[in-house]
Amino acid sequence: MPFGALVSAWNKRRRSRFQEHTDPWIYKPVEYWQIEDQAPHRTKRHHGSSVFTLKEMEEATCSFCDENLLGKGGFGRVYKGTLRSGEVVAIKKMELPPFKEADGELEFRVEVDILSRLEHQNLVSLIGYCADGKHRFLVYEYMQNGNLQDHLNGIGETKMDWLLRLKVALGAARGLAYLHSSSAVGIPIVHRDFKSTNVLLSSNFEAKISDFGLAKMMPEGQQETYVTARVLGTFGYFDPEYTSTGKLTLQSDVYAFGVVLLELLTGRRAVDLNQGPNDQNLVLQVVKISHSNGFWFSSFKDHDELILAMENE
Repeated sequence: MPFGALVSAWNKRRRSRFQEHTDPWIYKPVEYWQIEDQAPHRTKRHHGSSVFTLKEMEEATCSFCDENLLGKGGFGRVYKGTLRSGEVVAIKKMELPPFKEADGELEFRVEVDILSRLEHQNLVSLIGYCADGKHRFLVYEYMQNGNLQDHLNGIGETKMDWLLRLKVALGAARGLAYLHSSSAVGIPIVHRDFKSTNVLLSSNFEAKISDFGLAKMMPEGQQETYVTARVLGTFGYFDPEYTSTGKLTLQSDVYAFGVVLLELLTGRRAVDLNQGPNDQNLVLQVVKISHSNGFWFSSFKDHDELILAMENE
């Protein structure tokens, strides 16, 4: 090859690579979205994630009509949709202000990267995604009974008895154990935002963990502890050690799971701003009751007794 042609080809490749780094909205398939500092090991994905267009998302949701709106979250809105194949799905649409778009893009890529390589009956399945221009969508399996918090707070139609609550707790625990076991990708994964709204319920109330935008693959050589400058998650579920030191561990998820167990026991929110100033944080309220009565959770015969103690406090 002539020297001039070689130089021209090299310059073209350099410009292309520079553009990829400077423009985060350039479309790239999921295989190119591996997070470098989080994925020292690679495993073959069990199922490929489908790639959808903006037009397909609009068709599936009837142009995002209000009748198909399932809820809203920090990432955006979630719609019920029907794909061309006839499959009913949940479609999460990214709607963020400009100053949060960079973080939203990272969360989008992390979730696609992680969920595309995980498969477990207690993790929500990622059907596919859409990265059409600046539009971002995540397509999940549809969970007929919504999220756990809605049922605990009386929004869901089904009243959860004790056996049903226990079933949900066991399912969520199995999902977390799978993430922490490192059996899927070779290293443990910390969810980092485990909470009752991220525990979704199927038609028969099988619990499935969702929302992996803040998940962290523990770096090689630091599989027990990872120090981060930013504490991410949801207030009320933060591990106190993680909050004060920035040290993220698998136990950070375990602490959040304990908070969800308290929600299952009491039917209260982890943080309820409608309560008095001393009763807004569920964990602090339960600890205060335990200390004042001179016993801990094992002293309660059932969850009704714990609720009665909280009401009398």
